[in-house]
Amino acid sequence: MAVANLAQFRRVTAIPLSHAPDQLAYSRNRVFALSREGAELVEINPGRFEVVGRMALPGKPVSFRILPDGDMAVVVTDAPPALLRVDLGKRRVTGTL
Repeated sequence: MAVANLAQFRRVTAIPLSHAPDQLAYSRNRVFALSREGAELVEINPGRFEVVGRMALPGKPVSFRILPDGDMAVVVTDAPPALLRVDLGKRRVTGTL
């Protein structure tokens, strides 16, 4: 994943990921990258430009949203179809619908 300085329109660095991210979200000075191909949610420290955690997902993710508290997220998967509740701090699924 490339990191760019948009004020100067230049590339700053790159963060190596196993698979290209399909969606990014920011919460509490953390960046989360969702990868459909890798079926994972990756946590990135934006201050150090490095991966600080990974979480395998039970299914192919379609999209995700961080809940207002910033500690939980919901992930929609389509293979199998499910709505997952994810504890971002513990990096685990805490509920499935």
